[in-house]
Amino acid sequence: MKLRKVLTLLALLSVLMAACAPVPAAAPAAAGDTASAPASAETASLQILGPWRASEADAFEKVLDGFRESTGIEVVYEGVDDVLGPLTTRVASGSAPDLAILPVANGLIDLQKQAALQPLDAFQEEITANFSQGWIDRFTIDGKIYAIPTRADVSNLLWYNPKTLNAAAPQTWAEFTALCDTIATAGSSCTAGIGKDTWTLSILFEDTYLASNGIEKYNDLMNGKIPFDDPTVVAAIQEIATFYSDKYTAGGSAGALGTGLVDGIARVFGTNADASFVAAGSWVAGIVKGAVNKDVVEGETIDYIPFPGEAGKGAIIAAADVAVLLKDSPAAQKLVSYLISADGQARFAPNGYTVANKNVDPKIYSGLAAKTAELLATSAIGPSTGAALSNEFRTQLIEIISGAVLDPSSIEAQLAALQASR
Repeated sequence: MKLRKVLTLLALLSVLMAACAPVPAAAPAAAGDTASAPASAETASLQILGPWRASEADAFEKVLDGFRESTGIEVVYEGVDDVLGPLTTRVASGSAPDLAILPVANGLIDLQKQAALQPLDAFQEEITANFSQGWIDRFTIDGKIYAIPTRADVSNLLWYNPKTLNAAAPQTWAEFTALCDTIATAGSSCTAGIGKDTWTLSILFEDTYLASNGIEKYNDLMNGKIPFDDPTVVAAIQEIATFYSDKYTAGGSAGALGTGLVDGIARVFGTNADASFVAAGSWVAGIVKGAVNKDVVEGETIDYIPFPGEAGKGAIIAAADVAVLLKDSPAAQKLVSYLISADGQARFAPNGYTVANKNVDPKIYSGLAAKTAELLATSAIGPSTGAALSNEFRTQLIEIISGAVLDPSSIEAQLAALQASR
């Protein structure tokens, strides 16, 4: 027994001495080099906080399995509702996770201003090798890169069923409204609302503004060079009011704001479909197959076009859930490197997700995912409002859009007040 106690004491002393010893800073792993020296006991487990739960969390665990297998480093992922709330609390209490996933980059600007994020300057070469400049620009603040796009989507899309449309898909706003007039005259609904999930209203704003004004003006608006009380912003919100008008929308304007995401999508692709179009991101196909109608056939009974508008051709609003680094360590650096790499990013694809990494082989995609991946790789890119604007400002914009759907006459005065707060 005495010998056991002595051995136990010696073991404890060795752990304490190792903990007190200085740890030399490790250089980040080279792109794809996630199998270098094993992590020390001190950094053998990493924590990630993110918004993905249920099947989405399961899919991310499969991505992380590749890292675990190649490095021997354990990663504990925790999925939570409204990730920014718990993340902000943990940052304030000094118990931040090593990494976090921010949905469509929401909160990136706020967290950077709070000095909660570690810049990714050490990974610039890897990031540049794997992502286009448009993506790098999206997540660069004050000259430093702060986020890595993981799974990515195209936001500015108009979804429809080719078999029931009985017309060519519209390419311009004038063609769209003319087709909606025809559909309305025939006693049917042109659009389906999904405004109960209010964040979808910001996506619709991105759609209308880009389609009418083009990528340069869109980026100037997001960067503050064009004010939010500019006539172009007024016109874009007026187009949203038309899109969700009583004349065009199933259930009218109030119905558009009172219908949730899945229910709205079902009005176009469900068994009792009563609308022709729904405006949403490239993730719609997954929702349809998983929760609305598993029998749809991509390209035949479900398809999309870029949101109609001449000025927006060749450009997309690209939204990505991003990984950010909060606590730097050799193990965390290895995980960042893995999430940047084509190998790590490609592991999202078998679970139905597209990524922005330009080195991922496009052959791993099929159907509409291949179409989306091509857009992500070849288009000029504008940021989502979630990535470009503070949460408070974006929330106020969504409230103005919601009010304008019911009463477009209030737009100018509310936008003037919004701009004054910027």
